[in-house]
Amino acid sequence: LVVAAGGDGTVRMVASELAGTDTLMSIIPAGTGNLLARNVGIPLADPASAMIAILTGQDRKGDVGWLRVGSSLAEAQSARRQVFLVIAGFGADAEMIRNTGEEMKKRIGWIAYVFGGVKSILGRSIDIVVYLPDGSRYPHKARTVLLGNVGKLPGGITLMPDAAIDNGRLEVLVAGWRGAAGFSQVVTQIVNPNLAPRRRLSRGPRLSTLHAYHTTSIRVATIKPQMVQLDGDTDVEATHLIAEVDPGVLHLRVPVSTDPTRD
Repeated sequence: LVVAAGGDGTVRMVASELAGTDTLMSIIPAGTGNLLARNVGIPLADPASAMIAILTGQDRKGDVGWLRVGSSLAEAQSARRQVFLVIAGFGADAEMIRNTGEEMKKRIGWIAYVFGGVKSILGRSIDIVVYLPDGSRYPHKARTVLLGNVGKLPGGITLMPDAAIDNGRLEVLVAGWRGAAGFSQVVTQIVNPNLAPRRRLSRGPRLSTLHAYHTTSIRVATIKPQMVQLDGDTDVEATHLIAEVDPGVLHLRVPVSTDPTRD
């Protein structure tokens, strides 16, 4: 059993070595967001409680995502694969992470990302095209593309309700908005998906779009380079992104489930 003590970036690097092996992996959360630990039920506040939960827990197979990026399709296809376990992003969310200082994260935790995101909210949407494995293509105006292997965020927010660590697919959100008002529409739709957008916006302009895909692999292309992040680590700027899920290749030790539907 290998225990990664740190944040999601540390966990990602450990998982990149253990994926595809028979070695068990678990986590003592010690980062800003601790999103993977949050999604698999590991206690967040106390390392001793986390260790007890790990040692008395159960084994579970988890999916990993692999990402390749480049400034052209050919470059992305030949690029080294990088692992992500939580969410990879392309656009505004990666800009938000880049704009968030390490000192602020240490002082106030995940809320620091809220302040870091102010600059990203005001940017313009760009033209992107989403390509799915069946050969279909979908053009969008988007500020960000999120590739989710799990979907729960801090603050009790579920960004991607259909993203799970062991369902063999990625949930992809493509979001576009104009200004702060458009961004607030996206947030409202995520936090309260049962609120009908047409009724909510009947007295005002539609300033946002939100599209979801569920897929085993995806390719995203644009003309203007966008910042890329993997599990909270900003990588490079790119115009082409290729992602795929690798089902059940990570052996996880997690707390005993309280979900009666899970064996």
